[in-house]
Amino acid sequence: MEYLQLTLQDYMQEKQEIRNSLVSMTKNFVTVGWHLWRIDASGAYKNDGYKSVAEFAKAEYGMNASGVSRFIEVYQKYSVQGDTPELQEQYRDFKFSQLVDMLQLPEEDRQLVTPGTKREDIREIARFNRENENNPENLFNWQQEPGNKLQEAVRGFIDANKEAVSGLLAKNAGLKEVAETLNPSGNRSYRKGTVFLMMYGEEKGIIAKIFQQGNETLSWEEFWELVKQAGENPPVSENYGESADPDELPGQDNIMNHPEYMPGEAAGDGNEPEGAGKTADPAAGGNPPARENYRESGILEGRPAAGEPVPEELPNNGHQEIGFAPAQPKTEEQKYDAAQRAIDRQTKSKLAELEQEEKMAVLPSEQPQRVHQLREGLTSLQELLSGKRTFEICRNDTDYRVGDILEIRGFREGKFTGQSVSAEITFIMDEHTALDDKYCILALKRKGD
Repeated sequence: MEYLQLTLQDYMQEKQEIRNSLVSMTKNFVTVGWHLWRIDASGAYKNDGYKSVAEFAKAEYGMNASGVSRFIEVYQKYSVQGDTPELQEQYRDFKFSQLVDMLQLPEEDRQLVTPGTKREDIREIARFNRENENNPENLFNWQQEPGNKLQEAVRGFIDANKEAVSGLLAKNAGLKEVAETLNPSGNRSYRKGTVFLMMYGEEKGIIAKIFQQGNETLSWEEFWELVKQAGENPPVSENYGESADPDELPGQDNIMNHPEYMPGEAAGDGNEPEGAGKTADPAAGGNPPARENYRESGILEGRPAAGEPVPEELPNNGHQEIGFAPAQPKTEEQKYDAAQRAIDRQTKSKLAELEQEEKMAVLPSEQPQRVHQLREGLTSLQELLSGKRTFEICRNDTDYRVGDILEIRGFREGKFTGQSVSAEITFIMDEHTALDDKYCILALKRKGD
């Protein structure tokens, strides 16, 4: 590769030229989508004998159907209202690829994305929404306070960035250094459970999207304070090691395996104070009940009966207590089992993530053609059969997509008459001032037409 030397000023100019070119490319893409939409909405492609705008674009420009769908959708979602290709102001600095990926997001989530957001982060928001919507456990977590969920996410972030967080805490770093260290690119995302953190520069801070509870904006100062608090108050599970098994406290042995720590009789060296080993009145400040009393009361079920030899007690100045035995080191087999369980969990999580990525790699326009069924009265069905009506108005509660098949069946008095119409969805209108949010209009092309 030939070497070329650039001054700092030249370098900055090159960066700006690339940015300007990308903005121009996005505008051009939207303009193409606008023209395609006009040709499609007017049916002008029929003048050249084409049956659809997709067929027209393929023959005239070599475009595939999914590409046509993307161009039109981007124009419809991001241009200002009216018959114009002008982009809405908040989207003018976005790349076309970002706008395409953002089609997967609801309107409120598009506010999380900036021109500097990576495509993978945009797709991660979509995965976050889909996985939480399909997770039955969330049905039982609705009572949990938002603050608790946010604290759990912050703890997870600390675990994922231990070295960086520890270094910043050790040097008592300022907020600018904190933001630049934890978010060097100025745009970063992190998710845990039902919380999605989108991080920006020092001025904009962080937006925490809490599933089904809305967004919360945090300054870097507020976020860093949460990090400090989480470090000072780790969850109980961290105090017992790294095991994630809810039925096991790592290193915690059973008290029944350690009789030397159980309350019992004195060794009997002949110098015991009067009343030792006997039940004493607690109000009088005497010794606690002797070992026989515990056995007889059933507290120590399964231990030696009264009169049987028992292990010698440790001296404790008359204040022996029942408690947990000290933590015991894990055996190599236990360590291996714990490590294997962790690997299994990570493998399962990774496979699920890869499966979601494969699904996300296919845009709606590229997914297999699906068939949707609708019931219709015979009068309305006849309008479709005769060709007088080429559209359908229905509730917008199904994931309709351009290219899908709509099978409309005729019913009379609640019974299927045997008559039906099958048509391909060629256009979907679901955003219009005169259209109720709960309904959409589907443009149809009957099979064989």
